[in-house]
Amino acid sequence: MRKEWSELIPEERRAERFRQWLSPAGAEFADESARQAYKQRVQRLIDVIKLNEPDRVPVMYPITLFPAYYARSTLKKVMYDYTELRRAWLKFIDEFEMDIYAGPGVVNPGRMLDNLDYKLFHWPGHGIKADASSYQFAEGEYMRADEYDTLIEDPSDFWLRVYMPRIFGAFTAFQQLSPFTSIIEMPTGYFMSYTRPDVRAAMKALLDAGEEVGEWMEAVGDCDRRAQLKGIPSLRGSFTKAPFDIIGDAMRGMQGIILDMYRRPDKLIEAMEKITPLAIKAAVASANSASGVAITIPLHKGADGFMSRQQFETFYW
Repeated sequence: MRKEWSELIPEERRAERFRQWLSPAGAEFADESARQAYKQRVQRLIDVIKLNEPDRVPVMYPITLFPAYYARSTLKKVMYDYTELRRAWLKFIDEFEMDIYAGPGVVNPGRMLDNLDYKLFHWPGHGIKADASSYQFAEGEYMRADEYDTLIEDPSDFWLRVYMPRIFGAFTAFQQLSPFTSIIEMPTGYFMSYTRPDVRAAMKALLDAGEEVGEWMEAVGDCDRRAQLKGIPSLRGSFTKAPFDIIGDAMRGMQGIILDMYRRPDKLIEAMEKITPLAIKAAVASANSASGVAITIPLHKGADGFMSRQQFETFYW
């Protein structure tokens, strides 16, 4: 009798994920040769993950935006024209051999960013020149030093009513909302803020963003399916960051979090302890939705050049 997922020990769960990766349900391949090539590539990756010697070293290109340039396109074009995005990545898939496929997910939908007035990035024609070849991160203080208690008390409410209005210009009106926990039996009072024109405009911007991302997903999905047909697997997985980086990268900024390490270390640690289970939960949920086998955690401010060993052990890991 087959065990339920909840009954499996970690080793059994990983083995089951590897099995699903080797033989994905409903996967279509161009022919039997592509199917066998897919299995060989996945087995090669599994061997590496398990620290076994593979038949050869797997090849994964650090492509990021290269397919756009290889197709003689630009970042701005593929951000705003999903037909162009599809053309560029399909050309790359058809003309290069690889063991792992990395799709165009790194290309953000330009109109979505425009309409939401996103503050954390500069992109071609928005904060940087139109022919720029990459994004530029716009570091800033999107959380003040005196707001740690507010974050710690209720991270979700802080994100919705404080943080999002600062990083999305279109969501400024979210500051006018009451916490969802204000709904206690009698709901009418809570919804009064939704009569405001600016709140309604913010909600419409949210829906419009969903529509735009839906169109973008169609192009990304076409590229993913082409790679699958050719027998090129993707590295199933998820992404998260160390809590120090979550706060330091896009909330307090480099200067802010370094000052916090000295001026309010206990508050910083308390906030990171609050965020840690949320980051883990989100990463695991994302990995589970895709039967993922790996979770990427980039090393940002924990690098040797940014902090000492003692600081690393205290604040980072």
